[in-house]
Order: sequence, then structure tokens, then C-alpha cells
Amino acid sequence: MAVSGKARLGDTVTWNGHTYKATELAVFYKPHTVSLLLMGMIVLLAAGLWQTSPADGTATKVSVDDMPVRAAWTAGGAAFSVYLLYALLQFPDGLFTRPHPAVWRVVLALSLAYLVALVFVFFLPVASARGLLTLLDPSLGSKLELPLYATDCSLSWANVSPKLWDIFVVAHFAGWFVKALMIRNIAICITLSVLWELVELSLVTMLPNFGECWWDQLIMDILVCNGGGMMLGLYLGGYFEMKEYNWVGFRAIESVRGKVRRAALQFTPQSWTTVEWKMFSSYRRLGAIAILIAGITVVELNAFLLKAVLWVPSSNWLNLLRLGLWVAFGAPTLREYYQYITDPHCKKLGTQAWVALACMLAETAIAFKFGLVYFAHLDVLVPAWIWGLWLAAGAAFLAAYSANYSRAKAQAQGKRVWRHRPASTASEPS
Repeated sequence: MAVSGKARLGDTVTWNGHTYKATELAVFYKPHTVSLLLMGMIVLLAAGLWQTSPADGTATKVSVDDMPVRAAWTAGGAAFSVYLLYALLQFPDGLFTRPHPAVWRVVLALSLAYLVALVFVFFLPVASARGLLTLLDPSLGSKLELPLYATDCSLSWANVSPKLWDIFVVAHFAGWFVKALMIRNIAICITLSVLWELVELSLVTMLPNFGECWWDQLIMDILVCNGGGMMLGLYLGGYFEMKEYNWVGFRAIESVRGKVRRAALQFTPQSWTTVEWKMFSSYRRLGAIAILIAGITVVELNAFLLKAVLWVPSSNWLNLLRLGLWVAFGAPTLREYYQYITDPHCKKLGTQAWVALACMLAETAIAFKFGLVYFAHLDVLVPAWIWGLWLAAGAAFLAAYSANYSRAKAQAQGKRVWRHRPASTASEPS
């Protein structure tokens, strides 16, 4: 049907090739492409004229050095805002519709801009890339001394208490909560947790901050942060899965308090997809999930490698910005990847998943290129005994997979035999 600002509850509205139920104010689902374009251009024109000075054109000879830094940032921000405006109105919709499909178009645009920035940085020399970051934060540009966490491993209150109030412990817990909420599978989460501990143990020679005390790694990391965040995320995912969704439009709500509550609920899922990864259903599915696990691990590892090679401290806002970007486009990426490997009718990887994959590869390329310089002083990157540990872990994983696959196949064959068992006749003994 045509989109109308007076659409009734239960009607459907069509926008950008997608159909939505009119449970929200239908006016927000009208395109408004021309009006928003004119409004955006008026704002840009006013901002540009406000900075114009009659003295700007009096010089007879100029160079790029005469351009003020503030003017360059303003011009870049204005150009980027036009890009975001186009993305908000014209980029394709994804699988997420809350709080509004336009939000996820902007997320796609930000991830694409991040990809372009990564490619730009990759083609710079190491020193130039580090110098470029000083334009974003003048406090950067100094060689980074990685912190050491395993200097004193005595189990005392003086050593443990700082960990209890460390902001990074809270971030670690929250990270596992978000990952579990998005993945919704305890086997994949446990595999990611164990795999990351192996990664930290393997690369402690390259990144000394990976070295941790036994109680820090076992209790704080695995049990409290990994386990606690994982369980909380899976519990909340189970709640959303069991919840009954029955949305009511704004016009059907009479009280102001009810309208405010309904507006807040717009930022919650419209529905909740039951996720069944079926890791042991086939070798192809196992390979697809192994790629997912490897990709998530590489993204997490890139955070530490990029901090080291680009001299960015952990507390710097650039790390928080990167983390926020990955959380924002990680959710639709996982959803699109899940549909790609489970839906036989889906023959193409989703747009957001494709961009996220490209970002991961670009980050890895930067870490590898700059790491050739940063880690050049090390004679041994990974000790030989670590490779033996990885082989043992791989063998244990294959053994576990073979056992689970054989059991699942036997159960499936047993069900088929029982289903096709001929019915007993009167002549047969009871």
C-alpha cells in the first residue's frame, strides 16, 4: 500500500523495497529523500557561509600550508556528513529493522568509511601512519611501553584488589556478554574462550602484556569475565527467545507514560530469531563455523596488534571508537552470516558481512605490514613447544568433532529406521 502518515495499526508500509507493519508512526517510514536533501544542503550552505571572511581572497600567492587545520577538519566533516546523508537515504536495508532501518544504513556507511581509512593507512609507511594518528590525538606519537601483568603473581589482596575495580575487567565482562547475546550458542562461546587463552599463551613473546598470573587467567578471565558474561548473555538471549512479541502502535496508546514506554521499546528487538548453528551436522557447516570462530578471534587479536604497532595506549579513545564500530556492525554481520550458511536459498553474503570481512582483512594486513618492523628485533616469535600445544588442541578438537558427528548421525539413522518401521499386523505376536 502507499505510505501514509495516517496508516492504521496492522497496515503495511513499503519503503526502500522492504515492507513493514505500521506499528510505529508511519511518517517515519516515508522516504523524505528530497526534503532531507534540501534541509541538509541549507544547513551546509549556512555553515559554509558563516566561516567565510572577506579577507580570505586578498592573498596573491597561497600554498597548502596556508590552510588552517580547523578549516580542513570542518570541510572534511561536512563532506563526511553528505556521505552519511546519502547512506541514510539510499543505502540498501539489512535484516535489522529496530530502532529504524536507517540506523543500520548509517552503520553500514560507517563500516565502509572505516574500511577506506584502513586501506589508506595500509599504504603509508609506518612512521607516517603513526604521525597521521597525531592529527586525531596530539598525545599520540610516542613509543608505547606495553604493561606487564605477571611480574608479581602472589595471591594477595594487594595484587587482586586492583583487578576487581579495573575498567578493563568490566569491559572484558561486557564484551563476553555482547558476544554471547549475538552468538547464542554455548559451544561456540566456550571454543572462543579456550582459543583466545591459547592465542595469549602463544604470542606472549611478541606481546608481553599477554602474560598473566595463573589466578588472573583462570579466575578473573575464564571464570568471572568469560564465564559470567557468557552466562548472562545466553540467559538474556533465552529470555528474548521465549518472550511473546505483540507490538501496539502509538495511536492505540492513550496515556503519555505508555507512549514514552512504547518509544523506549522501539530500541528493543521486534522479534527474536531462534539460532540453531548445528555445528556437527556436516563437515561444511563445521567449516563455516570454524571460519566464524577464526574471524572473531582475529578481530580481537587485531585490537592488540594495532595498538602495539601504531603506538596507541589501551585507554585512548581511538580504541573505544574501534570497539564501538565493531560492536555496531558486528551484530548485523553475524545475522547475515548465519542466514548465509543456514538458508539454502541465500546464495550471496550480505552487504554488511562483506564489508566486515574486508575490514578484518585490512586490519590484519596493517598489523602484518607494520609488524614486520615492530617485531623485527625478536629472534623467535612463537616458541616451538607452542606449536606442539596447537597440534594437540587441534587433534582433541577433531576427536571431539568425530565423536559428536558419529553420535548425531547414528541418532538420525535411528530416527529414520523407527519412522519407517512397518506397522504390526494381527498375525504377529503382541
